[in-house]
Amino acid sequence: MSNNNNPVHGGGVRIYICTACDYGNVAHIECKTTGQHLFDQVVAVCGLQADVEVVPVECLAVCDRPVTVAYQAPKKWSYVLGGVDPTRDADDVLAAAKAIANSVSGIPSMSERPSFFLSGVISRLPPTNFSLPSND
Repeated sequence: MSNNNNPVHGGGVRIYICTACDYGNVAHIECKTTGQHLFDQVVAVCGLQADVEVVPVECLAVCDRPVTVAYQAPKKWSYVLGGVDPTRDADDVLAAAKAIANSVSGIPSMSERPSFFLSGVISRLPPTNFSLPSND
């Protein structure tokens, strides 16, 4: 596992992980925040996946819902999720990224969302190319 905070490059979906998030000392997480531990776990799970980039962020400003993760992909809806458990959710963080990548709009079906995704959505943001339908 990596102790650095360098992004693991890929393409497609970016996973931003708040490395400042900390909800107490977990016995087996030594000298790390829980957010840093989640980042390390997700990097290990993702390996060299070409369609995913894992990026550490110093703070996503959702301190009441640690650990916070955000997803962003070109021309797709973005998500901010809280309450991600670094001891059990690393595989699901990657599964959620793949579900976002595989959906046309970035909105995965409910059946494709891992449990933390179902209960942890804080916000969903439209893509930068979003426009309202014309009333013509």
